[in-house]
Amino acid sequence: MTSSCQVVALALALALGACAMDPPSPEVSLTEHSQALWAVETGAVTTLVWDSGKTENLSPWKSIDCNGTYGSAWLLSALRAFADAGSVDKFIAKLTGTCSSYQNAFGLFLQDGHSDSAVIFSANHKTPGELTEISLDRYVNGVELELDNFSDYVQRLRMFGDKITASGELGDNEGTTWVGPHGFLIGPLHALMCPRARVITGLALRYDTQKGKIRTLKVTCRPLTDS
Repeated sequence: MTSSCQVVALALALALGACAMDPPSPEVSLTEHSQALWAVETGAVTTLVWDSGKTENLSPWKSIDCNGTYGSAWLLSALRAFADAGSVDKFIAKLTGTCSSYQNAFGLFLQDGHSDSAVIFSANHKTPGELTEISLDRYVNGVELELDNFSDYVQRLRMFGDKITASGELGDNEGTTWVGPHGFLIGPLHALMCPRARVITGLALRYDTQKGKIRTLKVTCRPLTDS
């Protein structure tokens, strides 16, 4: 667990390091802010969905809701994927998520060391799972799925993390590591990317209760604003 002292030290290091960096390109720069206090709006919601179109044996929605469960400053920060244990197909058969609390520090929006994890869904799976997570100075603003060749289920996934730089700009996107079992071929990719200046506060899915495969997945994006 990260202490508040470590958070402050990280913020100082980022602020000092930013002095030697080139400014972001116009394509990724959103806007400049001065001494901003960042907050997640709870009202305005954007929902992004991938759907295989398969409807047999679908489970109810299984979800993790960081914002609704823990509070407005809690965001999705990590996912752990477990491979299927009973099929020749390669797919994610269990998924857990981690919610982390964020705080303002030196104009940045950082994880403060408080987090909690929960099982999103679980079918017949192997252990251990594989973890994909963002760094303390980033927030998740996208999830990318690798599907099977027919786009029927999820084989692997990763997240995208944005961050607020010391100059108060947004748009420095970075992908995390892929997790989940490798198929024989790399399948088609499907990205669920929030609009600019929005963060992922929750994820939900429905899976085939007989085969254990994820058939549809959606993420919830909420605005990250400054004052």
